[in-house]
Amino acid sequence: MKTRSVVLLERGHDHTESLLLQVKMAGHQPHVCFSADDCVKTVERVKPGVVSFNAGWPLDRVYELGQRLPQLSHRVPLLLRVTQPGDVIDCEFSLQPGIRFHLSKPVNSSILHRILQNGSDRCLA
Repeated sequence: MKTRSVVLLERGHDHTESLLLQVKMAGHQPHVCFSADDCVKTVERVKPGVVSFNAGWPLDRVYELGQRLPQLSHRVPLLLRVTQPGDVIDCEFSLQPGIRFHLSKPVNSSILHRILQNGSDRCLA
């Protein structure tokens, strides 16, 4: 199994523990951030394979970070966005900033595991 470093950019502590636990249980190394600046510093330091953006981050900010992060880590991390239950998911718009996956909370553990393991292009609800 391929182990990845995963940066979780969260807006608050509400669902962080659940996603953090899912990433750990899938055998990966999570790093939680609560600000864009902290995310940038963490990406520079750990050079993650995956960066997850919580739904609370506006898409324009996600777009800006999505463009910047590959330059910081010297590789293209897999970007995914996690939205609140019931949010309308506009996959075509959301995927434009380079986000390859779009998931809705609560995140299905088996789908998350497949994404972290395989990294195929999809927009999932």
